[in-house]
Amino acid sequence: MTKNRLMYIDNIRLLVITLAVLMHIAVTYSGLGRWVYNEPGQVGIIQTVIFGFYQAFTQGFAMGIMFMIAGYFIPESYDSKGFSRFLKDRFFRLGVPTLIFMLIVGPITNGLVLVHGNYEASILETYAEYIIGFHFIGGSGPLWFAFALLIFSLIYALIRKFICPKGKVSNKDIPSFPKILLLIILMGVCTFLVRIVQPVGTDVFNMHLCHF
Repeated sequence: MTKNRLMYIDNIRLLVITLAVLMHIAVTYSGLGRWVYNEPGQVGIIQTVIFGFYQAFTQGFAMGIMFMIAGYFIPESYDSKGFSRFLKDRFFRLGVPTLIFMLIVGPITNGLVLVHGNYEASILETYAEYIIGFHFIGGSGPLWFAFALLIFSLIYALIRKFICPKGKVSNKDIPSFPKILLLIILMGVCTFLVRIVQPVGTDVFNMHLCHF
């Protein structure tokens, strides 16, 4: 462990990851939302309210915090590594795990689900169709976060390289209250506009833009 590691950031990330794991467990047993497996059975009104409150509450802030933490450290990482090394590092850290899930872990998991459901087509046929039809692009599963972060990192690097090559970016300036308020309003308006064309329950390549 490096001496300059920020333990409070690690603690926040650990808490959010724990909440996200519990979130998917809740989806499994509540039936509220889509997941690889949903436990069959009846859920009472009290349990539904509890599950619904927890899932909605967690969904409202958890991944936003993860994106914020990741975005906060990206300028410093880019400044220290430069364009090429930054992208290579991002691909190794984010792209490789995403590809492993898309091409190996995800198909195996889905294959086991198909076998459990007595699906008529063979696993090999299903996998071949999955690859040949480029369906794996939308098969990031829970690695959608890494996939999205990789895309955002690429966009950031291109902007820094070709549009704003002005040198180092400082993270020390704390935004004023009016700027924070303006950001909140802007996020609300953007969310409203996005959900007109991408309402809750829709996705693009497993990216739920309604929550972005």
